[in-house]
Amino acid sequence: MRLRGDRWRPREIGRYPLDLRLNSAAGAATEYRTYAALMEFLDVHRIMCSSTHRRVLPLLFAFLLAPIVWSSAASAQSIRGLVRRYRIDSKTQQDVDASAAGGKRQQTLLDRSAFLRVTLTDSAGGKSLHVVIDSILERGANLPASSAVSADSARGKVFDGFLDPAGSVVSLTYPKLAGSLGTALGGQLEVMLPTLKSGFKTGDDWTIRSERPQPVANGRLLVKRSTAYAAMGETVREGIAAARLDMTFTTAVTGTQQVGGATAKVEGNSMGSGSAFVSKAGVYLGGMRIEKTDRRLRVPGAAAPIVVTAEGATTISLLR
Repeated sequence: MRLRGDRWRPREIGRYPLDLRLNSAAGAATEYRTYAALMEFLDVHRIMCSSTHRRVLPLLFAFLLAPIVWSSAASAQSIRGLVRRYRIDSKTQQDVDASAAGGKRQQTLLDRSAFLRVTLTDSAGGKSLHVVIDSILERGANLPASSAVSADSARGKVFDGFLDPAGSVVSLTYPKLAGSLGTALGGQLEVMLPTLKSGFKTGDDWTIRSERPQPVANGRLLVKRSTAYAAMGETVREGIAAARLDMTFTTAVTGTQQVGGATAKVEGNSMGSGSAFVSKAGVYLGGMRIEKTDRRLRVPGAAAPIVVTAEGATTISLLR
């Protein structure tokens, strides 16, 4: 369907990043977001001045007078799930000192770009999360020989999980990937989507705490996180009006991991900061974070623990 003398097409509505939440206090709020999205695309002033306004206005008033019908159509789209593509660029400098366990000291520099397809689908009590790895590119210095093979074999692998109504990851299954790639990507997905306070406004702040297991190669870790958010105001991200959320976070890790055929006890912590951008419809538009990590791996019989320190920076972009 096309309106003569005007460039607007109804199918463009599907491109607007609506992410209506069925399990929120919807009703009027849902209808308002639907109305706002519609008004943005109709560009009322241009249509009023065009030769086709007499045909368009009845359609516009039909939408306004019957919001329940329009909301149902938008909700149906939300139930099916919207697929969005993200790019995660991360740079990490890691220092491993294994001299106390009979090893040596080694530094690595990793520059990784991961392209992901993310689907969020409304479900009872939250949203299901489905992430497919499109491709991964790894570059750096002193990387293990298996790095390139691991990145190539990751294509098409899937992470599945579930988010609570606020957007926190409450479960995430990791695919089997060579080396530490699965753990690294899974850890990024665990914290990629910000946890939102319902109805937040500029100046609000809130803190989210979580405790979740994280699988590693031949081991298992328990990760405790505390993230403090602050709503900083409105900005523009990826050409879309967005709220900027600044965050600071700390992480404590305990568990076990295989090191050189022995089971090592793991203890560590990390801290960092970052920003996330969210559209008025609740769509995550990307963000960035920096983090410092300090871990100790205690191997039986070793005089001192293996010390692993790292500094990293991550940028996440929504691909359109």
